[in-house]
Amino acid sequence: MSASTQKMPRPTSRDMPKFDSDEPENLRCFLGQMEDLFSDYSIKDDDKKKKKLVRYTDARTEEEWQALDEYDNGSFAEFEEAILKNYPEAADAETGTWERLTRISRKFSNLGVDERESYLKFKHRFLTEAKKLQKPPAL
Repeated sequence: MSASTQKMPRPTSRDMPKFDSDEPENLRCFLGQMEDLFSDYSIKDDDKKKKKLVRYTDARTEEEWQALDEYDNGSFAEFEEAILKNYPEAADAETGTWERLTRISRKFSNLGVDERESYLKFKHRFLTEAKKLQKPPAL
């Protein structure tokens, strides 16, 4: 059976993309994963994409996204843009913010010299956020 005749996996299936509204900074990653699924399953129709997309969210988010004007009256690209406008944290995750860098520093401020694993976690998060802030226009 080819991908174009297969049904997309259920939103509750293991390993399926799922948007958690408590972690809005992961929205762009979620949207990218859904675009990959649409491509894998040959879903090209904008209305079908919108209906599928909201099903891979929690119930509250599904209802909120369906209430957007672009859900009923816009293209899929316009719908995605409307969603992203509602989550400034998603843009912050991509460009980085001074506040996020400070939050990372505070979270790991009490590290002891013997906490190598936690130090490495701090180092990865700090350097990732710092690199985002160095991209033009740099702070």
